[in-house]
Amino acid sequence: MPAGYCIFLCGILLICPANNRTDYEIQEGTSAYYMRPIKNSKEYAAVFLTGAAVYSLIEILWRGRTHWTMAVTGGICMLLIHRCNERHSNLDLLGRCSLCSFYITGVEFAVGCLLNLRLNMMVWDYSDRYLNVMGQICPEYWAYWYLLSIPAIMLSTIVLAVRKATGGEVNF
Repeated sequence: MPAGYCIFLCGILLICPANNRTDYEIQEGTSAYYMRPIKNSKEYAAVFLTGAAVYSLIEILWRGRTHWTMAVTGGICMLLIHRCNERHSNLDLLGRCSLCSFYITGVEFAVGCLLNLRLNMMVWDYSDRYLNVMGQICPEYWAYWYLLSIPAIMLSTIVLAVRKATGGEVNF
């Protein structure tokens, strides 16, 4: 059940609008919600694909192999990093790195519980690591996520600067 909560919280972060704007509107005279197209959808797609590709490459360099689910996980994590950078720009770099490493660890735990414990895919196993939680997360990898958050936040900052300079739309 903890995996479900992690996925829920990650979903809330992605869905919750930045700067108090809403992605939903009520059509006058009805009680139904209609979803507008997501603003910056091309930007978010590019960020997701970048995260998927870069994380897969890092994992191949680190472990010598990867799994397709890690590309999806890397894309989700990069989106979380991007949203964190967008929403918490008032924090210094180290504060944003801390938040991002907790988000990534939460995603890693949720994905690990689903893939490794529930579906027995055994994509990774941290059982031999110090202070591991159910063999899915550990402080050592939290520290790696902290360090990897630095270049990811810098990339996100560049994307956000381009968006601001172009008047709100980043075209790739």
